[in-house]
Amino acid sequence: MKRFHINAFLRATRGVAAIEFAMLVPVTFVMIAGTFETGRYIQKARQVQQTAVNVGRILSQTAGPFSDNDLTLARNTVYLSIPDIATKTKGDTRPVSDRVRVNLMAVDITMAPFCAPGTSCSIARPNWVSSDSERNCDQLSLSATALDYDPGKLPVGMRLNAGSVLVVDVIYNYQPIVGASFIPGDAFRMVRSAYFDPRLVSTFTLSNASGNVAQACN
Repeated sequence: MKRFHINAFLRATRGVAAIEFAMLVPVTFVMIAGTFETGRYIQKARQVQQTAVNVGRILSQTAGPFSDNDLTLARNTVYLSIPDIATKTKGDTRPVSDRVRVNLMAVDITMAPFCAPGTSCSIARPNWVSSDSERNCDQLSLSATALDYDPGKLPVGMRLNAGSVLVVDVIYNYQPIVGASFIPGDAFRMVRSAYFDPRLVSTFTLSNASGNVAQACN
C-alpha cells in the first residue's frame, strides 16, 4: 500500500483552478448585480424627481382655481414621466397605486408680526391638500432638516416672503430586479419633492372640489 506523504499533498496543484473559480464566481456576480442595481436606482431617482417637476410645472401654469380634472390630469403625468411604472417586476404583485403616489398641497405663506431673533418669520398654512396625501391640513414648520422628506415640514430657505407655494411630492417604492422575491416592496422608498410659485394667478386655490381628489383646509 502506497504511503501518504503530507509534503506531496501540499505540493499538489490539481483542482486549484476549479476551486478558485468556484470562489470567485459568487463574488463577481454580486459585484455585477450591485453595479446594475445601483445604476438602475439612480436612473429611477432622476425619473421620480423629473415627475415631481413635471406635475408642478403643469399646475403652476394653470389659470384660475384648480378643478378635480386639473389635479387628476397633473397626477396622471406620473405615467408619462416614469414609462415603466405599469410594468411589474418579476415577483412584484403590488398594484400601481402602491408603487407610486403623488402628494399635492398648496401652502399660504404669511409673515409673523413678531418673531424671535434667529427664527423664521414665515408661517406656512396649507390651503388645500390632495385627498390621499401623506400631508394634512396642519400648520407646517420650516426646518433646516426638511431636505429629508417630512410631511409636517418644509425647507426653511424655500420662502422668505409672503405668497403661495405649490408642493409636489412623488413617492416611489423602488423594487430591485435582482432578489426581488426576497426584498420587501417598500424596502427602498424614495421621495422627491418640487416647489413652485404661481405663474398666472396670485394663489393656488380650489374650485368646487368634490373631496375625492382634494380637500380644502379652511
